[in-house]
Amino acid sequence: VEAALGKAGGAAALARLAATAQGTLMAIASDRAATETVRSRALSALAYARNLRAQTFLENFIVGKTPPFDATDRVLLRHAVVALGWQGDPRLVETVAPLLDNADSDVRLDAAIALGLGRGRSAEAPLRARLATETDGAVRRQIEASLKAVTAPR
Repeated sequence: VEAALGKAGGAAALARLAATAQGTLMAIASDRAATETVRSRALSALAYARNLRAQTFLENFIVGKTPPFDATDRVLLRHAVVALGWQGDPRLVETVAPLLDNADSDVRLDAAIALGLGRGRSAEAPLRARLATETDGAVRRQIEASLKAVTAPR
């Protein structure tokens, strides 16, 4: 599995790994001996494992990396946040919305992406609150796009 993660592969390759090796992906994502790239791809692959086990792992991973301790933790946190957004996790807003106030604009950007991906109406309030104070242009644009996603008629 680790060798497969080290290769350049698209969404289909990650989805196959999520379907067949979810536990291994979790172990790799948590393994500090694995490279940042391999750990990041393991987290990204978990976006395709749409089940409670993957959601719980990602939630705990995010909580454990907040605030990030170093540059590697920051990258891993960002991958986990987006993966959780793809999951449509019921606790997405509770887990990710606090990251909209992170000092790092890239973390805020990925938090806004994840909240938009989740399309939960409950994401509207924290997105609007952050939009009122956000100074980074890229993050503002993503918040606006995410607001459209969470407020769109279904």
